[in-house]
Amino acid sequence: RASKGWKMARSKEESLIDQAFARLKEADGLEQDDPAQAANKYHEGCFLLKNHIRTVLSRSQNKGEAGKMRALLAEKIDKYELKAEHLRTRSKMMEEDRQKQEQNRENARLRQSTSSSLSSSCNWEMIAHNSQSIRPSGLNTVASSRSLHIDNIEKVATQHASKAGRLLTSAIDHDEIGGNCDDEVIQLYLQSVQHYLDAIKFLSSGADDGAEEKTSQERKQEESYADVHRDLVVSLKRKVKGALDRVEELKSRRGAGSTSSGLPSAETNASEIPIAQTSLTPHEIAVLKRSSRLASVLVLPWSDTDVKTFNFSPSNRYNDPDGLLKLSKKQEIAFSKWARPHEIAEMRGLAPSNIKLIETITPYTIKQYCVSDCSFIAGLCISAAYERRFRRRLVSSLIHPQDKNGMPLYNPKGVYMVKLWLNGVERVVVIDDLFPVDSRGNLLCSHTNTAGLELWVSLLEKAYMKICGGYDFPGSNSGVDLFSLTGWIPERIHFPEDVENVQSFETPPERCWERLYSASAYGDCLITMSTSKELTEDKAKEVGLFTGHAYAVLDVVKTSNGTRLLQLKNPWAKSGWLGRFSSRDQESWADDPGLCSELGYDPKIASHHDDGVFFISWDDVLKYFRNIHLSWSDSLFCCSTKVHDLWRKDKGPTDDSYNVGENPQYCITLSDAALSTNATLWVLLSRHVDKQEQEGGEASCFATVHIHRVRTASERVWYTNSKCVLTGAYTNNQHVLIRYDASGKQDKHLVLVLSQYKKSADLAYTLTALCTEDFALSSPESLPHSKTIHGSWRIRENMQDKSCLLSIGTAGGPAGRGSFGCNPHYCINVKEGMDMQISCKTNKFLLVNVILVESTGRRMQHIYVSPTLDSGAYRHGFCITDVAFVRPGDYTLVVSTFEPGQEGAFVLCVSSSKDLRIRELD
Repeated sequence: RASKGWKMARSKEESLIDQAFARLKEADGLEQDDPAQAANKYHEGCFLLKNHIRTVLSRSQNKGEAGKMRALLAEKIDKYELKAEHLRTRSKMMEEDRQKQEQNRENARLRQSTSSSLSSSCNWEMIAHNSQSIRPSGLNTVASSRSLHIDNIEKVATQHASKAGRLLTSAIDHDEIGGNCDDEVIQLYLQSVQHYLDAIKFLSSGADDGAEEKTSQERKQEESYADVHRDLVVSLKRKVKGALDRVEELKSRRGAGSTSSGLPSAETNASEIPIAQTSLTPHEIAVLKRSSRLASVLVLPWSDTDVKTFNFSPSNRYNDPDGLLKLSKKQEIAFSKWARPHEIAEMRGLAPSNIKLIETITPYTIKQYCVSDCSFIAGLCISAAYERRFRRRLVSSLIHPQDKNGMPLYNPKGVYMVKLWLNGVERVVVIDDLFPVDSRGNLLCSHTNTAGLELWVSLLEKAYMKICGGYDFPGSNSGVDLFSLTGWIPERIHFPEDVENVQSFETPPERCWERLYSASAYGDCLITMSTSKELTEDKAKEVGLFTGHAYAVLDVVKTSNGTRLLQLKNPWAKSGWLGRFSSRDQESWADDPGLCSELGYDPKIASHHDDGVFFISWDDVLKYFRNIHLSWSDSLFCCSTKVHDLWRKDKGPTDDSYNVGENPQYCITLSDAALSTNATLWVLLSRHVDKQEQEGGEASCFATVHIHRVRTASERVWYTNSKCVLTGAYTNNQHVLIRYDASGKQDKHLVLVLSQYKKSADLAYTLTALCTEDFALSSPESLPHSKTIHGSWRIRENMQDKSCLLSIGTAGGPAGRGSFGCNPHYCINVKEGMDMQISCKTNKFLLVNVILVESTGRRMQHIYVSPTLDSGAYRHGFCITDVAFVRPGDYTLVVSTFEPGQEGAFVLCVSSSKDLRIRELD
């Protein structure tokens, strides 16, 4: 009978893959009509595929074929889980669009009604005059700003912000050059301020003189809109303040006849953000200490006190005790010696006064050379462009020593401290100023193209290469590199390979453009992008691009006639784009005479100087580039907190598809304001590494974060599909970003569950949670008392007749079978009422259940009363009851499998709020 039972079970297992593909096929047919249902079907299919891997492939005698099939199915699981998440998002967007359309129809009806009554009582010229007095400048429309559709308001506001950004950049350019008329520079600053103010007015539109005439629905809509954009308004106001401060400086200088350098003074350090976090716990300190060695170099957490007390003036010139960095192959070919700045200046015939640490922070002079770190240099370019454009100290604040104004100083003693964000916190990297040069004194590392010797790029690169293991660094990605430079939140967007068939992990082209354009217009985001590795060498050479190469995005432009362009920079500072809208493509520029003046660009002049900076159309970006890296300033969020922890590999099962209860979990409790405004929650999981990982390198750790909805902050999630509202995609990227928008009161308590695919090693990590409204972060609570029992289900081996009921031994099977009473039974004596929860872990191929029944402490052949605690349906490998109050008395605990005669060991865990006694029944 047992043999027959196993054969039936095996037959059921082998049919899992057929059921899985049936679900996937059904999901494919539902994608267009019902994306939410399609997502559910995809998840069901993936669950069945996982079960097939566990139950069938793990037993296969042909390990080679089973391994290939396992890899194939794992790839499909990843693909369809990503597609399911995309469909969930699409379903939510469709619902939001439907609600918006209904709102639009209602607004149109109200406007039509209002228009009819107005036309009979007053004339339209008077209405236009009245509305003109309250709307921002530049809007050529007769209707008042409060009657505009929200999408139109946002569009116009974005146009103003983008125009303001370009004017501000132009103002800073003229300001830095010096020798210009202050009046001209001031005028540029003021023009940028005016456009920023126009954008602010549009984003804040609604509170006008006619507020009393609005319907309650209109007021509610505008209040919601203002809430959503208030963070953007704050950001724009900060830019206005910076520009006006500089105007006042210029006016004061003009009045006093000062000879200031004209370089705008930086404001706050980029790391100064509101953080709702207490001091580190001893455990967190231990985790960060454990992660303090990268590429065999000790990198300690940054301390302002340590910097102030550090000896930057040793008796002799400083030599790094960690030794010289390993050279790249290109460097080895031209290498002459390691030289200090004064030696390099002497080799070039420069005076010592020509050595400067920073002459100008600008992306245009940065040049990558002899080191394969294009992603890092692209990140450095865009960070410099941001500091220059928005006057926030982003890269200049990283190098020490500094003067009293916070600007880095050239140190003749040759010792520098560089701040980088590594393994959860800011860390200090100490370097010397020895650089590789050729026989003529040319730097064989990245540098700036200036007449003198400027050091800041070379120093920052050396510090980063030190913790990467040397100049022979094989390459990373800009998201990781920008995080190390700024600590900003990294996000990766994949372009679709086929715009007609966008995959679940890809972003539709129009949505890509919208996000890029808004991110560039409002600031607070650094952008880089990489060309496709599938781009052939011949085609790349033809169009002036390079395969798998990172470029900095200096600007995103939509002109008045709708032309979409991006301004990019090749980190090599040469070899720019040769296609449409390149400096050589005079025809495209000539087709629109106003385009050059609108952009402040002269292609004829640009064609005489190849600095790697170029314009490229959005259509060509989609054709030749594969992904975008966005790095977001955490100042966009009003509340932020982080936790550092270690997930040991022996904590919980290797495969958590049936039990996540022992995974690290954190509860987000959203404030009432967050729930009422549908606040945005971002969760960043950052793995701690012992070396900077190469882009596309061997996969080692695939991790993600899932979000579950729970009833209380103390509730722990045990099952993978238990009220999961967002399923994260597994990736081996160092940083994993999860974004979630609260949908109402049901999202009061959200549990973040960390998960790994086939956990194989200890994982040190930092989890950062950020929200546009207040929230609290806590850990789910556990009952204080716990007792563990080890047991097993066994068949009696000394019985000759296996069909006899007595041969069952302790493998009695489920309730309802006559052998149920043979299962392991335990008596629990509860002296006083308490909360209790019971779980059981066993072989993942067994279906298991546990129940607690009030009784006299005897064995039960049948169950005639409702259990006090019940784990519910039989589950593979693990089951658990809810936490419930148990009254005083004697109880019987029974643990059983789904079929009689199934053997295996198990571990019972009885958790309680008070101590209790347990004994096994004979």
